[in-house]
Amino acid sequence: MSTRTPVRRPARPKPAPRPAKPARRRQPQQDRGQKRFEEVLDAAEQVIAEIGVEDMTTNAVAARAGSGMGSLYRFFANKDALVAALAERYIRTMRPLTEYAERPELHVMPLADLADAIVDPLVEFFRSAPAYRHVWHAVNQPGSKSVFDCQLHESVVASVSAMMSARVPGAKPKRLRVHAATAVELVHGMLSAAFAAPVAERQPLINETKRLLTLYSEMIQTGDDPLVRLR
Repeated sequence: MSTRTPVRRPARPKPAPRPAKPARRRQPQQDRGQKRFEEVLDAAEQVIAEIGVEDMTTNAVAARAGSGMGSLYRFFANKDALVAALAERYIRTMRPLTEYAERPELHVMPLADLADAIVDPLVEFFRSAPAYRHVWHAVNQPGSKSVFDCQLHESVVASVSAMMSARVPGAKPKRLRVHAATAVELVHGMLSAAFAAPVAERQPLINETKRLLTLYSEMIQTGDDPLVRLR
């Protein structure tokens, strides 16, 4: 009879659980339901603007909306569903502001005026949607593919790239896409920083955003490469 101790194989690690997707909400079918739906979203926006997404609770939103939890849960199964719905509403608001390829006047106006035409509507959006930057950071976690990436970012980059193509005929499409993606990140990042800063610092940062965008656009149009010229 063998006396060898049986060799135990190490247990296989359990796969990491997949992050849960926000539960689908019931779409309101009547005007009254749609009005209540928007009121709850408005309340969520107000609460998030004051205390952020992490500290926002469905109880706080229901209280701000002046409704019971049953009314909130009629449309939103949980906190994540509220945040996702706000993200989708922001996308609907921002999309027409960023359809630059559909505005031929942008293809010929002076670069400083172009910076105004691009930045000013976005500034007004950030001002009217104080919870936007909180929601954007909440749904853009590292490694995730958020609705902002899937539904908005690509369309904005494509629109900016098309506008650049009209202003710089003959430029290589791949290179223009890099420029467009850089310009989009520059403006979005700077405006996010401006509206996270104290109010006294906001306008100076907005002005710097316009300067940076104007200089970057000039570099693209003239073909200037400061990394070569300034060495």
